[in-house]
Amino acid sequence: MLILGAIFNCLDPIMTVVAGLSVRDPFLMPADKKDLAESAKAQFSARDYSDHLALVRAYEGWKEAEAQQAGYEYCWQNFLSSQTLRAIDSLRKQFCYLLKDIGLVDHNSETYSRWSHEEHLVRAVICAASESHDELLSAVRLVISEDHCDGRFIFGRRATPAPKVKEATNSKSSAGVEAENFKNQLQTLLNRAGHEVPTYKTRQLKNNQFRSTINF
Repeated sequence: MLILGAIFNCLDPIMTVVAGLSVRDPFLMPADKKDLAESAKAQFSARDYSDHLALVRAYEGWKEAEAQQAGYEYCWQNFLSSQTLRAIDSLRKQFCYLLKDIGLVDHNSETYSRWSHEEHLVRAVICAASESHDELLSAVRLVISEDHCDGRFIFGRRATPAPKVKEATNSKSSAGVEAENFKNQLQTLLNRAGHEVPTYKTRQLKNNQFRSTINF
């Protein structure tokens, strides 16, 4: 999820979500005030009924309150655990350091959060990382190394090899269909992330080789 958040430039809320998955729920539910606590949480969830986005909004509100030295009052009014929110804040800093150490982000980390306000994109990244990851990796692997379209990367095209051996024909045909399915999965992921339909460009290299590029 952190990697996808950095790639799609919505890293800030994604770090909060990942940190929240590593600690206890910051939303407190005291038995004698359960209705009030649920109402407070519902205000953060808004109309999308997303616990992840509710956490992001609660954390961002807490950071603003902390800047005004009103963090304790904010937590008390909204039935939030200040201890858990501080743990989330600490984990976010650790994630940021780790991403910089491996070279995935540079020192200008704000660049990787410029689309953080796009909630559709944030939800797509959360879903892709939680559910679209083995399939996503397989799609990327096929796009890079196993495209069976003779080097001509055309969306929706099926390979039509004509080998002499019948068994080989069946194998190549199924591989072409599989490659097409993975292209469909890749386009679906991009659409969910809010991108337009990708375009495919191919440039011929030496020795009858081709370089295919996906632009989105």
